[in-house]
Amino acid sequence: MSGVLNNVGITFYGDQRPPIEGTAGKDLKSRGYANPLLAQISTWTFTLSDTVGDVTVTIRLPDGSLLSATGTDAGATDTTHADTVTLAINGSDDWANVATASNIAGVLTIAYLHAGLNYAFVSFSTPGAGVLTPTSPETQAAGGAAFPVGRWCVAAANASDPSIPALASAAGAAAADLIGITIRPSGQLTNTNNADNTVNVSEAFPASDMVPVGYDGPIYVTNVGSVASVAHGPVHAVVNTAGGQLDGQSRADADGGNTVIAPNAYWLTPTAVNARGMVYLRS
Repeated sequence: MSGVLNNVGITFYGDQRPPIEGTAGKDLKSRGYANPLLAQISTWTFTLSDTVGDVTVTIRLPDGSLLSATGTDAGATDTTHADTVTLAINGSDDWANVATASNIAGVLTIAYLHAGLNYAFVSFSTPGAGVLTPTSPETQAAGGAAFPVGRWCVAAANASDPSIPALASAAGAAAADLIGITIRPSGQLTNTNNADNTVNVSEAFPASDMVPVGYDGPIYVTNVGSVASVAHGPVHAVVNTAGGQLDGQSRADADGGNTVIAPNAYWLTPTAVNARGMVYLRS
């Protein structure tokens, strides 16, 4: 069977074979959740800052203008230079609507306040041999993060539109907070209404997209556990990546404190380790 979706010709199979992770079986009920934009977080690391005096950092705002923070440092260490900039940012009226800063051992974390915007690091100056190295891409989280299919998730408040709940990762979630598994619409190989999106089937939903979350019916997922699943066996959802799996993935077995048993869900099919099988969700 062939069809046209989002102006892109595709071929798909009525029985969903071969199975694609996050593909729903028949008669699945789903709800839409917003994948929210995220605010940028940047980290700056001070090294070789061995001279007292004024310390300045400058960023470029989304409108192209520059914003600086300057403080006088008498400590002549990496940590005190970072403290100086932290105090300058957090004590500035000009920065109050832009970002907040925190420092741990000479590593600044700059948490910007507005979602979906890019704040570029421009320069750093110190009276001595100071070096400030931006670590983590300066656009970290700017514009939001993609959300993969086939993952357990929870609902969160949506600052942009309180009437539509936002999607959130299962990281740290209690079993009772799991709302279902993110799915791709039947036969759809790309997860956005943008016809230019031709990424392969492993793509995730871009930030700001509406994401369908299945809560009643069968869904294909990958068993990332250490044993094969059995029919009607429990589904263990990963809520902590310390065990080596990704948040929201499904297992046939528990992994210490890294998983919770997903409520009202079970494996429909025996599924080998690292193979795709079907789980059934009940509302």
